[in-house]
Amino acid sequence: MDKELIKMVKGKGMIPIFKIGDGIHNKVRIKERRDAKKIYEENKEIYKMRYNIEGLIGDIKNSFKGYEEAKIYEVANVFVYIKFIAYMIKLIYIFYYIYVGIIQYFSNSLTKIYINYFN
Repeated sequence: MDKELIKMVKGKGMIPIFKIGDGIHNKVRIKERRDAKKIYEENKEIYKMRYNIEGLIGDIKNSFKGYEEAKIYEVANVFVYIKFIAYMIKLIYIFYYIYVGIIQYFSNSLTKIYINYFN
């Protein structure tokens, strides 16, 4: 990880959690990189959550067109939020119909058992 990027992240008030490792024959020498490595070692579980977040973002990008082609950042940002909301509505819709299907299946099964038991 570049030391300028680490400085920029710190300058914005964020914690730089970058996976930085020692080389085969040498250790991390630059102070910023050493500090970032120490922060990474202390916060490995936060770094591992990145996998889940990136997976969700990948699912959203695959569900809708890959990249946003707006030229203005604010417009692109709004489009991304709209896509995210649409994706969440899609998930709610899918889970709702799975839930309804399970309820109908079990209610029909229980009705048949009840009728057969008392006849």
